[in-house]
Amino acid sequence: MLSEKFCRQLREQARQWQAEGLISEDQYAALARRYQFDTLDTGARDRFVAILIGLGGLLLGIGAITLVAANWQVWSRTLKTSLLFALFVGINTGGFYLWRQRSPLPLGRFSLGWQQRLGNGLLLLGALSLGANMALMGQMFHIGGSVAGLLVAWGFGVLLMAYSLRLTSLGILAVGLIGYSYWPGLGESYVNEGSYWLRFVIEHLGAIAAFGVLPLAYWCRSRLIFLLAIATTLQSLQVNLAIGLSALGAPGYWIVALAYALPPILLYGYPDANESWQQRWPDFPSFRPLARTIAVWLFAISAYFLSFHWFWSSAVSDFGWSSSNIEDTGIQGLLYLLDVALVVAAWLLFAWQGDGRSRPRLSPESVNDSAFGAGVAIAALTLFWHFGIAPLPIFGTFIFNVILFLIAYTAIRHGLARGRRFSFWQGMVLLSLDIFSRVIEYDTGLVFKAFVFLLCGVGIVLVGLWFERHVQTLEE
Repeated sequence: MLSEKFCRQLREQARQWQAEGLISEDQYAALARRYQFDTLDTGARDRFVAILIGLGGLLLGIGAITLVAANWQVWSRTLKTSLLFALFVGINTGGFYLWRQRSPLPLGRFSLGWQQRLGNGLLLLGALSLGANMALMGQMFHIGGSVAGLLVAWGFGVLLMAYSLRLTSLGILAVGLIGYSYWPGLGESYVNEGSYWLRFVIEHLGAIAAFGVLPLAYWCRSRLIFLLAIATTLQSLQVNLAIGLSALGAPGYWIVALAYALPPILLYGYPDANESWQQRWPDFPSFRPLARTIAVWLFAISAYFLSFHWFWSSAVSDFGWSSSNIEDTGIQGLLYLLDVALVVAAWLLFAWQGDGRSRPRLSPESVNDSAFGAGVAIAALTLFWHFGIAPLPIFGTFIFNVILFLIAYTAIRHGLARGRRFSFWQGMVLLSLDIFSRVIEYDTGLVFKAFVFLLCGVGIVLVGLWFERHVQTLEE
């Protein structure tokens, strides 16, 4: 996709080439048609008009809110309800009408037209007004409820709008509201507060998000929606796993080991579109590389925090979730674990359908998959052994430092093999952070610390210069 800055620079250069006689008028006209020089000024004007309309709409909104606030206590309940309903319908109707409009001028590769942008903004404002209407309606009619209930109802209402209109902005707002409502709702569910429907949604949010919210990322082709949806799914499944095992009387060290291994394994093994789907829908997005990147980073961050000595020297006696507030611990624990089992089964089913191609056992991809699975298994087993069998104050720190070093080494090797700067510097930063933390953590002399820092600085500079030359050689 060409940027507006590039097209403007090209237009200036083309005019200069024409003035110097390097290109003819026909060639300049061909460039103007191809890169749409005539729409550059139109796009700038449309953006300026959109800014003015947005500023004017903001001032009008502030004035309307001030007027309503001044007369809110005086107006009748019927007038208030009619005003809120008319405001909600009017904003969304106007936004939908403008969003469906097409600009009469040819659109550039970098512009959507002011009608679509304004309509998108009005639809987002309408989604925000939905939550305000819910809160004010509940206040006027004395309908009790919690903040978590409001966020859940608001989020699912915006989710329906996002599915209907296929708007990324509405999808981000919906998933953000649903994900943010989880922890307040979980607290209310733990003390048996809130309505039954709210407790049901919060307790089974992992399965609801996996099967009802995560497909929105594919519908809108949005990586940000995928990140928010997968975070909502994993945090709920991790808590459900801990609560379910605790309700069934599982020891705390089992809960710690399994809850630690669940998110990175599910992320790294995330199934994506199979070949039949890609043939039927060529534009079907693929989020598996993003999910694997998140899994590696999540594993690396957790390994970094567990590489400190203080974690393994401190004694932790109880990791279990208190099941005193659960009426029937056996059945309720199985229901919590059922959500985890459903999502894992769906993951495995899609992975089995989509991974029809055979790979050599010693291919780089197979080796990386096996190494990642082995690393997570060793980390979980180390936690299990430390909290369940015998403390590992020295060996635990050593294991997670080795894991952190291997993650950094793999990233550096991947960057060197494929000439990817981001992967290479990720590994270098992770390796430097590990060395820096170990030098600061342990009681070493200032001379030794200075020597290590100088050595790391010189090494990073030399390796960076060599890598840039290596990348240039690969590109040539």
